[in-house]
Amino acid sequence: MKKYLYALLLAPSIASAYQAEVTPVFAKVDSDSNIKGTSYGVSLNAYLNPVELKNHPYNEADFLERASSIQIAAFETELTFPSGTELDGPNYSISTIIMSKNNNFYLDANYSSTDLTSNNGASNNIDSNGFLISPGLFIQKNTLVAIVYEKTDREVNGNSSENTLYGLAIKTVLPKVNIQASLTNDTYDEPGLEQTNRELGVLADYFINNKISVGARLDINSGDDKNSEGKTLGVSANTYINKQFGVEILYQQFNADNSSGDDSDTIALAANFRF
Repeated sequence: MKKYLYALLLAPSIASAYQAEVTPVFAKVDSDSNIKGTSYGVSLNAYLNPVELKNHPYNEADFLERASSIQIAAFETELTFPSGTELDGPNYSISTIIMSKNNNFYLDANYSSTDLTSNNGASNNIDSNGFLISPGLFIQKNTLVAIVYEKTDREVNGNSSENTLYGLAIKTVLPKVNIQASLTNDTYDEPGLEQTNRELGVLADYFINNKISVGARLDINSGDDKNSEGKTLGVSANTYINKQFGVEILYQQFNADNSSGDDSDTIALAANFRF
Protein backbone atom coordinates (compact mmCIF):
# COMPACT_ATOMS: atom_id res chain seq x y z
CA MET A 1 0.00 0.00 0.00
CA LYS A 2 2.80 2.44 0.89
CA LYS A 3 4.58 1.79 -2.41
CA TYR A 4 1.31 2.31 -4.28
CA LEU A 5 0.62 5.66 -2.57
CA TYR A 6 4.19 6.84 -3.13
CA ALA A 7 3.96 6.05 -6.83
CA LEU A 8 0.56 7.72 -6.99
CA LEU A 9 2.05 11.03 -5.87
CA LEU A 10 4.99 10.99 -8.24
CA ALA A 11 3.75 9.41 -11.43
CA PRO A 12 1.52 11.31 -13.86
CA SER A 13 -1.98 9.87 -13.88
CA ILE A 14 -3.76 8.92 -17.08
CA ALA A 15 -7.10 8.36 -15.35
CA SER A 16 -9.91 10.48 -16.80
CA ALA A 17 -12.43 9.85 -14.01
CA TYR A 18 -12.71 9.17 -10.28
CA GLN A 19 -15.42 7.77 -8.02
CA ALA A 20 -14.10 8.27 -4.48
CA GLU A 21 -12.21 10.89 -2.48
CA VAL A 22 -10.32 10.67 0.82
CA THR A 23 -9.57 14.07 2.38
CA PRO A 24 -7.52 14.47 5.58
CA VAL A 25 -7.86 17.96 7.12
CA PHE A 26 -6.08 19.94 9.85
CA ALA A 27 -7.31 23.33 11.11
CA LYS A 28 -6.12 25.69 13.86
CA VAL A 29 -7.72 28.85 15.29
CA ASP A 30 -6.25 31.49 17.64
CA SER A 31 -8.21 34.38 19.15
CA ASP A 32 -7.13 37.65 20.79
CA SER A 33 -8.56 36.44 24.11
CA ASN A 34 -6.15 33.48 23.95
CA ILE A 35 -8.81 30.86 23.20
CA LYS A 36 -7.12 28.27 21.00
CA GLY A 37 -8.61 25.42 19.00
CA THR A 38 -7.48 22.62 16.72
CA SER A 39 -9.45 20.18 14.63
CA TYR A 40 -8.21 17.25 12.60
CA GLY A 41 -9.83 14.34 10.84
CA VAL A 42 -10.80 12.82 7.55
CA SER A 43 -13.77 12.77 5.20
CA LEU A 44 -14.69 9.99 2.77
CA ASN A 45 -16.71 10.86 -0.33
CA ALA A 46 -18.25 8.23 -2.62
CA TYR A 47 -19.88 9.18 -5.93
CA LEU A 48 -22.75 7.16 -7.33
CA ASN A 49 -21.19 7.33 -10.81
CA PRO A 50 -17.66 8.05 -12.04
CA VAL A 51 -16.85 11.78 -12.24
CA GLU A 52 -15.38 12.68 -15.62
CA LEU A 53 -12.61 15.29 -15.45
CA LYS A 54 -12.85 16.20 -19.15
CA ASN A 55 -11.55 19.77 -19.47
CA HIS A 56 -13.04 20.94 -16.15
CA PRO A 57 -11.18 22.66 -13.32
CA TYR A 58 -10.27 19.68 -11.12
CA ASN A 59 -11.86 21.03 -7.94
CA GLU A 60 -15.19 21.77 -9.70
CA ALA A 61 -15.53 18.59 -11.78
CA ASP A 62 -18.17 17.01 -9.53
CA PHE A 63 -20.36 20.14 -9.67
CA LEU A 64 -20.01 20.57 -13.43
CA GLU A 65 -20.77 16.88 -13.99
CA ARG A 66 -23.66 17.07 -11.47
CA ALA A 67 -22.32 14.02 -9.65
CA SER A 68 -24.43 12.72 -6.74
CA SER A 69 -22.46 11.62 -3.68
CA ILE A 70 -22.51 10.37 -0.10
CA GLN A 71 -19.96 11.67 2.44
CA ILE A 72 -19.03 10.63 5.95
CA ALA A 73 -16.57 12.55 8.12
CA ALA A 74 -14.95 12.11 11.53
CA PHE A 75 -12.98 14.83 13.32
CA GLU A 76 -11.40 15.43 16.71
CA THR A 77 -11.70 18.94 18.18
CA GLU A 78 -9.65 20.42 21.02
CA LEU A 79 -10.33 23.80 22.70
CA THR A 80 -8.11 25.52 25.28
CA PHE A 81 -9.28 28.51 27.37
CA PRO A 82 -7.15 31.09 29.25
CA SER A 83 -8.37 29.63 32.57
CA GLY A 84 -6.68 26.36 31.70
CA THR A 85 -9.92 24.54 30.94
CA GLU A 86 -9.65 22.17 27.99
CA LEU A 87 -12.44 20.64 25.95
CA ASP A 88 -11.98 17.84 23.47
CA GLY A 89 -14.08 15.28 21.68
CA PRO A 90 -15.33 13.93 18.38
CA ASN A 91 -17.47 15.38 15.63
CA TYR A 92 -19.22 13.07 13.17
CA SER A 93 -21.27 13.92 10.11
CA ILE A 94 -22.99 12.23 7.21
CA SER A 95 -24.29 14.03 4.14
CA THR A 96 -25.56 13.46 0.66
CA ILE A 97 -25.79 15.60 -2.47
CA ILE A 98 -28.26 14.63 -5.17
CA MET A 99 -28.10 16.17 -8.65
CA SER A 100 -28.27 14.91 -12.22
CA LYS A 101 -27.76 16.01 -15.81
CA ASN A 102 -31.19 14.55 -16.59
CA ASN A 103 -33.01 17.27 -14.61
CA ASN A 104 -32.31 20.55 -12.83
CA PHE A 105 -33.20 19.47 -9.28
CA TYR A 106 -30.61 19.70 -6.48
CA LEU A 107 -30.66 18.52 -2.86
CA ASP A 108 -28.04 18.72 -0.11
CA ALA A 109 -28.77 17.08 3.27
CA ASN A 110 -26.45 16.79 6.28
CA TYR A 111 -26.56 15.52 9.87
CA SER A 112 -23.77 16.19 12.40
CA SER A 113 -23.07 15.44 16.06
CA THR A 114 -20.45 16.87 18.43
CA ASP A 115 -19.54 15.79 21.98
CA LEU A 116 -16.87 17.86 23.76
CA THR A 117 -15.81 16.83 27.27
CA SER A 118 -14.02 19.06 29.78
CA ASN A 119 -11.03 18.05 31.85
CA ASN A 120 -12.79 19.76 34.79
CA GLY A 121 -15.75 17.38 34.83
CA ALA A 122 -19.11 16.83 33.20
CA SER A 123 -20.45 20.29 34.12
CA ASN A 124 -18.45 21.83 31.25
CA ASN A 125 -19.51 19.39 28.53
CA ILE A 126 -20.77 20.66 25.16
CA ASP A 127 -23.11 18.41 23.17
CA SER A 128 -24.73 19.43 19.90
CA ASN A 129 -26.71 17.84 17.09
CA GLY A 130 -27.61 19.55 13.85
CA PHE A 131 -29.15 18.96 10.48
CA LEU A 132 -29.14 20.91 7.24
CA ILE A 133 -31.34 20.64 4.19
CA SER A 134 -30.81 22.66 1.04
CA PRO A 135 -33.07 22.09 -2.00
CA GLY A 136 -32.20 23.97 -5.16
CA LEU A 137 -32.56 24.36 -8.90
CA PHE A 138 -30.10 24.75 -11.74
CA ILE A 139 -31.41 27.86 -13.52
CA GLN A 140 -28.67 27.54 -16.13
CA LYS A 141 -26.29 24.72 -17.05
CA ASN A 142 -23.64 25.69 -14.47
CA THR A 143 -25.64 28.01 -12.19
CA LEU A 144 -27.39 26.79 -9.04
CA VAL A 145 -29.81 28.63 -6.75
CA ALA A 146 -30.66 26.94 -3.44
CA ILE A 147 -32.61 27.52 -0.23
CA VAL A 148 -30.73 26.73 2.98
CA TYR A 149 -32.29 25.61 6.28
CA GLU A 150 -30.19 24.47 9.25
CA LYS A 151 -31.08 23.75 12.88
CA THR A 152 -28.68 22.96 15.72
CA ASP A 153 -29.65 21.84 19.23
CA ARG A 154 -26.99 22.40 21.86
CA GLU A 155 -26.42 21.71 25.56
CA VAL A 156 -23.65 23.62 27.38
CA ASN A 157 -23.07 23.13 31.09
CA GLY A 158 -26.54 21.61 31.33
CA ASN A 159 -28.23 24.61 29.65
CA SER A 160 -30.11 24.04 26.38
CA SER A 161 -30.10 26.37 23.37
CA GLU A 162 -30.70 26.17 19.65
CA ASN A 163 -29.74 27.94 16.43
CA THR A 164 -32.06 28.16 13.44
CA LEU A 165 -30.59 29.39 10.16
CA TYR A 166 -32.28 29.94 6.83
CA GLY A 167 -31.29 31.77 3.68
CA LEU A 168 -30.56 31.79 -0.02
CA ALA A 169 -27.39 30.72 -1.86
CA ILE A 170 -26.19 30.91 -5.46
CA LYS A 171 -23.23 29.29 -7.20
CA THR A 172 -22.04 29.67 -10.79
CA VAL A 173 -18.96 28.24 -12.49
CA LEU A 174 -17.65 30.15 -15.50
CA PRO A 175 -14.68 29.18 -17.71
CA LYS A 176 -12.13 30.94 -15.46
CA VAL A 177 -13.93 31.62 -12.18
CA ASN A 178 -16.24 30.11 -9.55
CA ILE A 179 -18.54 32.62 -7.83
CA GLN A 180 -20.68 31.91 -4.76
CA ALA A 181 -22.87 34.19 -2.67
CA SER A 182 -25.25 33.68 0.24
CA LEU A 183 -27.56 35.68 2.49
CA THR A 184 -28.63 33.99 5.73
CA ASN A 185 -30.62 34.76 8.87
CA ASP A 186 -29.40 33.00 12.04
CA THR A 187 -31.47 33.02 15.27
CA TYR A 188 -30.02 31.92 18.62
CA ASP A 189 -32.62 30.94 21.21
CA GLU A 190 -32.31 29.99 24.87
CA PRO A 191 -34.72 30.49 27.80
CA GLY A 192 -35.07 34.25 28.29
CA LEU A 193 -32.89 35.24 25.32
CA GLU A 194 -33.37 35.39 21.55
CA GLN A 195 -30.86 36.98 19.17
CA THR A 196 -30.89 37.18 15.38
CA ASN A 197 -27.98 37.97 13.09
CA ARG A 198 -27.77 38.27 9.33
CA GLU A 199 -24.75 37.35 7.24
CA LEU A 200 -23.80 38.18 3.67
CA GLY A 201 -21.11 35.97 2.15
CA VAL A 202 -19.27 36.26 -1.16
CA LEU A 203 -16.59 33.88 -2.48
CA ALA A 204 -14.63 33.76 -5.74
CA ASP A 205 -12.07 31.26 -7.07
CA TYR A 206 -9.91 32.08 -10.08
CA PHE A 207 -8.70 29.13 -12.17
CA ILE A 208 -5.11 29.72 -13.26
CA ASN A 209 -5.46 26.44 -15.14
CA ASN A 210 -7.41 23.22 -14.59
CA LYS A 211 -5.10 22.14 -11.77
CA ILE A 212 -4.45 25.40 -9.89
CA SER A 213 -6.82 27.95 -8.40
CA VAL A 214 -6.68 30.84 -5.93
CA GLY A 215 -9.62 32.26 -4.03
CA ALA A 216 -10.86 35.01 -1.74
CA ARG A 217 -13.95 35.41 0.43
CA LEU A 218 -15.74 38.07 2.48
CA ASP A 219 -18.45 37.50 5.11
CA ILE A 220 -20.25 40.38 6.83
CA ASN A 221 -22.22 39.60 10.00
CA SER A 222 -24.53 42.03 11.85
CA GLY A 223 -27.45 41.88 14.29
CA ASP A 224 -28.40 41.34 17.93
CA ASP A 225 -25.45 39.17 18.95
CA LYS A 226 -22.60 41.68 19.24
CA ASN A 227 -20.08 38.87 19.81
CA SER A 228 -20.68 37.68 16.24
CA GLU A 229 -20.78 41.06 14.50
CA GLY A 230 -17.83 41.64 12.21
CA LYS A 231 -16.15 40.83 8.92
CA THR A 232 -14.35 37.65 7.91
CA LEU A 233 -11.71 37.90 5.20
CA GLY A 234 -10.21 34.75 3.69
CA VAL A 235 -7.78 33.61 1.00
CA SER A 236 -7.11 30.11 -0.33
CA ALA A 237 -5.00 28.19 -2.83
CA ASN A 238 -5.68 24.80 -4.38
CA THR A 239 -3.38 22.76 -6.59
CA TYR A 240 -3.44 19.24 -8.01
CA ILE A 241 -0.11 17.49 -8.50
CA ASN A 242 -1.83 15.08 -10.86
CA LYS A 243 -5.37 13.86 -11.49
CA GLN A 244 -5.43 11.85 -8.27
CA PHE A 245 -3.75 14.05 -5.66
CA GLY A 246 -4.25 17.67 -4.63
CA VAL A 247 -3.56 19.97 -1.69
CA GLU A 248 -5.32 23.08 -0.40
CA ILE A 249 -4.45 25.80 2.11
CA LEU A 250 -6.86 28.34 3.58
CA TYR A 251 -6.34 31.35 5.82
CA GLN A 252 -9.08 33.57 7.21
CA GLN A 253 -9.32 36.37 9.76
CA PHE A 254 -12.37 37.52 11.71
CA ASN A 255 -12.35 41.20 12.68
CA ALA A 256 -14.97 42.06 15.31
CA ASP A 257 -16.97 45.26 14.82
CA ASN A 258 -16.94 46.13 18.53
CA SER A 259 -15.30 45.34 21.87
CA SER A 260 -17.83 42.58 22.61
CA GLY A 261 -16.39 40.43 19.83
CA ASP A 262 -13.11 38.55 19.67
CA ASP A 263 -10.76 38.79 16.69
CA SER A 264 -9.45 35.43 15.50
CA ASP A 265 -7.24 33.82 12.86
CA THR A 266 -7.81 30.42 11.27
CA ILE A 267 -5.54 28.34 9.06
CA ALA A 268 -6.52 25.02 7.46
CA LEU A 269 -4.62 22.44 5.41
CA ALA A 270 -6.16 19.62 3.39
CA ALA A 271 -5.04 16.90 1.02
CA ASN A 272 -7.27 15.21 -1.51
CA PHE A 273 -6.77 11.63 -2.76
CA ARG A 274 -8.97 10.52 -5.66
CA PHE A 275 -9.55 6.96 -6.81
